[in-house]
Amino acid sequence: MPAPVPHNEPQRIAKLLDYNVLDTQAETAYDDIAQLAAYICQTPISLVSLVDSDRQWFKAKVGLTADETPRDLAFCAHAILQSSLLVVPDARCDARFADNPLVTGEPYIRFYAGAPLITGDGLALGTLCVISPEPSDLDEMQRRALQSLARQVVSQLELRRSHQQLSQEIVNHERSITALKQTQAKLEQEQKFLNTLLENLTEGIVACDENGSITVVNRAARKFYGCMDGENQLSYGTSQDAGQSAFDGADSLKVGLPLLVDGMPLDRARNGELVQDIELVIESETDAPRTLLANGRAFFDRAGHSLGAVVALHDVSDRKRAEAERDHMERTLRQTQAQMIQAEKMSSLGQMVAGIAHEMNNPINFIAGNLMHVADYCQDLLNLITAYHEEYPDPSPAIQNQLSQIDAEFLRQDLPRTLSSMKTGTNRIAEIVRSLRTFSHLDEADLKTINIHSGIESVLILLNHRLDSSVGESSIHVIKDYGDLPLCTCYPGQLNQVLINLLNNAVDAIESAIARSNQGSRNSQTSSRQPSKNLSLPTLTIRTRASTQQTLIIQICDTGSGIPPEILPKIFDPFFTTKPIGKGTGLGLSISYQIVVNRHRGRLFCDSIPEQGTTFTVEIPISQPLATPQRVHEAVPHSKVG
Repeated sequence: MPAPVPHNEPQRIAKLLDYNVLDTQAETAYDDIAQLAAYICQTPISLVSLVDSDRQWFKAKVGLTADETPRDLAFCAHAILQSSLLVVPDARCDARFADNPLVTGEPYIRFYAGAPLITGDGLALGTLCVISPEPSDLDEMQRRALQSLARQVVSQLELRRSHQQLSQEIVNHERSITALKQTQAKLEQEQKFLNTLLENLTEGIVACDENGSITVVNRAARKFYGCMDGENQLSYGTSQDAGQSAFDGADSLKVGLPLLVDGMPLDRARNGELVQDIELVIESETDAPRTLLANGRAFFDRAGHSLGAVVALHDVSDRKRAEAERDHMERTLRQTQAQMIQAEKMSSLGQMVAGIAHEMNNPINFIAGNLMHVADYCQDLLNLITAYHEEYPDPSPAIQNQLSQIDAEFLRQDLPRTLSSMKTGTNRIAEIVRSLRTFSHLDEADLKTINIHSGIESVLILLNHRLDSSVGESSIHVIKDYGDLPLCTCYPGQLNQVLINLLNNAVDAIESAIARSNQGSRNSQTSSRQPSKNLSLPTLTIRTRASTQQTLIIQICDTGSGIPPEILPKIFDPFFTTKPIGKGTGLGLSISYQIVVNRHRGRLFCDSIPEQGTTFTVEIPISQPLATPQRVHEAVPHSKVG
């Protein structure tokens, strides 16, 4: 009769399969237990039987050659239904087994005793059983021994499973170690590739962690900062020099050092700023300065936590130098062009002035030369009239009438004064002609030895119309504070050009101050056209002196409104002007600076006090070398605010 299926059959089968023991090779531990059971129970057959879903399989066997039997014939299928020992003294007398083929045929089972193999969670996997072809029974000791051995079988199963699990864990661990080594080797290979890539980039790469400690500095970045190492390899680690700044010098740009310099691109990127095209200039004691463009940003993990920042540095030094050279060439070309235009203007003006002076000189000399004779003739005639009046005190009525009409007495007194005034006028015209002839030397390009004061006077004569009535009824008072100057060897035409530019600018500044003062007066409903009381007397002061360094100093001071401090550094730049369109080209001071500094090896600088006035100072050597000096690199104009 087949045994019924246990109520927990699925769990029992799953547990049996979990032990992974079915159809495995014989093992000594189980064989020894089966031998011991047969010996204790005095039976020829002993089995360690595991009941599968459709069979019973023997893990260990004594006295039997079969490896398994069908489950529906198995005595053990009945034994697993109870928790205690199943004893069948005589199978032929037991209705459950009397017609069982294992009873009626080989191995002719008569006696059966089986102890169930119960796991810790109460599942019976099979039995440890003893079998005899003769009817028999077990005493109490044999029963306890058989049950004890059954528990040992379960312990062996547990031990076997634990060993298998441990072996599997060891295998898994070894596989994990192998995979880890493979991963580590791959990471090392990728890291090596990344390091090689970073080291061979022309861009400098600098990175830091979330705490600001530098983690990556590639070769290009080290080169930029002048701290190339011997190995030329990226290094990783943590520096112990926690107090050193990361960008205070070449030695400090090392991995692991803290980034303590606020405002640097890497620090700004670490603080969340998107760094774009920030220009850095790296000074070096040995190499030319480098100009770098920095671009960088912070980077984060998937959770949004900051991991640090990275900055890429692009060397634009060559581009900057090329741009500077291009700008310098453009500036030089514009200056040269402006100087040529200005020189041509001055040459044309000099030729025109020379022609005018020549054309005026002859008639003025004729008038001046004959005016003296006219004065003598007139005096003789007056003397004759006086003598006639003394000889003939009572003239005829017709003569008396004529004397009365011409006011002879007034004519006698005023004629000498008129002739004297005419002589003064001709002298003034002659003086102007001489000044024009002096000014006509503007087109002379050779070195000459001249009197500086003559050049100043000739320029003042040309500007006299602006000085006498500058704005409305106001006039500019000129103070000449001339020192005792020796003759100066210079380029007179170019030096006169400087004087014209400076004096014109001084007059412009004074006129502008007067105009603003008059505008303020009109806004205050003041009818007077004179400067306000707050404005001092419009004054143009010209000072000259010789210094102990064999130089001549010319100072041109005005009482204008001064130059704003933010504009003062730019006044010598080409094409820079604050005058309205059409009033100035921005070339006068630039050309003057080039003439004084480059041509005469001197100095031209400006001192200005806002709302008080401006002073331009020209300082040139008393003598110049015979050879024309070569152009030097453009110097930085000197100017200061009082």
